[in-house]
Formats: sequence, structure tokens, C-alpha cells
Amino acid sequence: GLVLLGSRGFITFTEKLNYTLYKDFSELNALDHEGKYRLTVPFGDYGLFVSTELRRLHERPIDLQDVRAIGRSRKFGLGAIARFGWRTTLELEYSDTDFRYTDEDFGGVGSDIADIKDRSEQSGELRLRYKLFGRTNLTVEMTRKDLSFDNPFLGSLPDVTRNLDRTTVLPGVDFGIGGALSGTVRIGYTKLNYVDPVLEDYTGPAGNASLTYRFNSATRVTLNAERRVDFSVWENNSYFIEDSRGLKLTRFLNRFLGVEGGYNTGHLEVPQPIGGRTRFDDIRRYTAGLIFRMFESELGRRMEYTLRFTDYRRESSIPSLSLDRNTLSLSADVGF
Repeated sequence: GLVLLGSRGFITFTEKLNYTLYKDFSELNALDHEGKYRLTVPFGDYGLFVSTELRRLHERPIDLQDVRAIGRSRKFGLGAIARFGWRTTLELEYSDTDFRYTDEDFGGVGSDIADIKDRSEQSGELRLRYKLFGRTNLTVEMTRKDLSFDNPFLGSLPDVTRNLDRTTVLPGVDFGIGGALSGTVRIGYTKLNYVDPVLEDYTGPAGNASLTYRFNSATRVTLNAERRVDFSVWENNSYFIEDSRGLKLTRFLNRFLGVEGGYNTGHLEVPQPIGGRTRFDDIRRYTAGLIFRMFESELGRRMEYTLRFTDYRRESSIPSLSLDRNTLSLSADVGF
């Protein structure tokens, strides 16, 4: 949503609510919330902003099994905006985020999930956009985060400190906004630098891309790809690598009713061996959905409901981590 404050500024925000119900295990039913809020005060070609994010999520950490942690995070950020002519916009932001976790049935010996994941992150971000021509913008996103764990020592290596800094640089391009072919492509690198030399650092490629082709007003195809690298919380592993690729087809049968189908594939790699075995997960996801659209305008105002079935399959090199999961979801997407 967008709230205008006269000529003095404006507020932008997003709210996400997700309620999950289990057919046979109702005690696991959960309500999740994500909210992002930003107040921007412009001064001609310059401006200041204050941002905050609040999250309460039931998480399954990607590199642990049978963990249903409740993660709570609070972020507070301050930033500045500058426009250099009509082509170039620069944003700088400093933020501090606090993460807290609970899990009543966590299976760790002599520890709980808070010992593994509670942390604070200090972050500096630079976002640069240059209007190249027409509907095409060149972009650069640079982020530096310093992660400090409340319990900085690994359970399996009690004398090793796992605090680190993470740097991500993603140059890219946004093109065809509103046209038949549109998309975003960002390709760069991520660097994980651990305080303790015992843990393995990482420097390598990272990025994401999304391309959409609209055959007409009723049919569109979207391709997505992402490579993500982040710190690991599994035993003495310092990081994991997640790659994913996806295809989604959406077709509206009339002004109000549409169908969608999707296929995603990818893998998760945890490079350092555990018990002599390296973990490698092959992940596949199939989706089919029914869309009911109330309205959508060129300004982004919309109201849309989606009923979606998802079949998720994970085959792991460690057999106990393989699983299949089916999900039925109903979502509402409202923009104004």
C-alpha cells in the first residue's frame, strides 16, 4: 500500500499473513506475519527515509531436519536518497536486525534452537539505478552484513567462533517494464568471511533472474532462476549453496477466471562432509492453481485470489533427509 502525507512525504508498506492448518496434527497450526514499512521524506532531488520490518515465522531451516522454529525478527533502518539528473538514483541504508528463535521440541543435546540461531545483524546497503533508455534500467545492489551470534561457538567445535561478515554485490538490469517481454537479471557474487580461520570461507557466484513474456493480455510465461549462498547452522558446516530454476504458465480464460501451472527444480549442497558423507539434495516442486481476479489496474491496484496445489519432493544423499509433501493453499493478493 501507499499513503500520501501531502507534500511532506509518503509511507509505503506490505503486509503478509499466512495461516497453515494440518489435517491430522492441529497442534501444529500456525499463523505467520511479515510486515515492511517505510517513511520517505523528500527534499527536492534528495530525501531521507526510516524503515522497519517485523516478522514472526514458523521456519524450517533449510539445512536442518525436523525443526519447526518460531523465528522473530525486528529491523530498524535509516537511509538517504539522491537523484543525479533524471537518469541516476542512489539509495544508502544502514540497518540493525535482531533475530530470536524458539522451538519447544528441538532435538539438540544440551542446547536449544536459540543457541544455534539467535543473532544480530548490522547491515549497510547501496542501491543504484541508472535509466539507460526507454524501459531499461541498469542497477547495482551491494550489501555488507556483520553477523554476531549470541552464542558464537559451535556445539561440535566448542572453541570455534562462527561470527562472520557477508558481502553480496549484484549488478543487473531491469528491462521491458510493462512490455511484452520484461524481466530482471542480477548476476554477481557473495563472499562469506569467518572470524575463525577453522571455518571455510566462501567467494563465488550468486544472482537471480526473472523473465516474463506476455503472449497477449490473457497469457504469460515466467522463467525464474536463483543461486543463493548463506551461512549454515548444521554441525560444523560454514555455508550452504542453493540453486533453483522454475517455469510458470498463467492463462486467463476470461476477465475474472484464470489457471496456472508451474515446475521448479533445484538442489541444495552442504559442502563439508558429516560422518564421511557430503549432503546433496535434489528438489522438485510441481504446482497447479486456479485464479479468480476481481480487478487489476495499470497503477498496480488489484484484488486477486488463488487456490493452489503444490507437490514438493526432496531426494537427499542422506536418506533420512528425503521427504515428499503436498500442500493446498488459498491466497489473497490486494494492492492499492
